[in-house]
Amino acid sequence: KIVADYRDVTQQYDLLKLQKDAGQMWGGDVGDTLTASSQCKHALAMLNDERILTCAVSPNGLVGEYPVWLGAEGPKLALPDDITLDEAIKIYLGGQLRDGIEEIREDGTIVFIDNLVKVVKDIFGFECKSFHVTEVDDVAIEFKRKFDETVKRFRE
Repeated sequence: KIVADYRDVTQQYDLLKLQKDAGQMWGGDVGDTLTASSQCKHALAMLNDERILTCAVSPNGLVGEYPVWLGAEGPKLALPDDITLDEAIKIYLGGQLRDGIEEIREDGTIVFIDNLVKVVKDIFGFECKSFHVTEVDDVAIEFKRKFDETVKRFRE
């Protein structure tokens, strides 16, 4: 659902094209800059009690990203009237599966779907079914090493 000025404007957009284009979102320095500017926007909204409508990750401890009113009192969910919180969570979890994440456990363990694990192992020689969030740096370093080895093989 696409909402602008509190109105549902979904019909004005080609959703299939938007979904396709979303897979080509900016990364690297540009993506980092966008993420940082969004976090600055959130911090300023809370510090200045601006009460802005935005999207925030894990408001009130929820898994996922949701539309919220954000001000000095923190986030207040701003779901469209026709979507319940349970439905919003199901939508998020469906997207999480499409991203290759089977589950994120309460203890902070991230578990990947078997197909993703197999593809990454077959292509890069890197196998990781799950890891705890505290291990993210080590996992990223090892994956980068395997990625670089794969690139080198293809260049030879």
